[in-house]
Amino acid sequence: MPILPPLSDSEVSEELRTIFEKSKRGSGSDNMVRTYAHNPELLQSFLQFYGGVWKGSIDPKLKEMVRYRVALDGQCMY
Repeated sequence: MPILPPLSDSEVSEELRTIFEKSKRGSGSDNMVRTYAHNPELLQSFLQFYGGVWKGSIDPKLKEMVRYRVALDGQCMY
């Protein structure tokens, strides 16, 4: 069980639900942004950072492999 559980749809605004849906479509999961949503300022900063990471010329498959490897190394549920 997580220390800080992801927020449910009933706990957030329509704007945040839209962000959750976009995240789920993009990566298959929205747990991370649902957890960041406990602090909306932190969530917005994270989304700006993460958006920049995913833009650029590096192959998206390679980015996903790196993301997965970092999760494994950090013993983080992926």
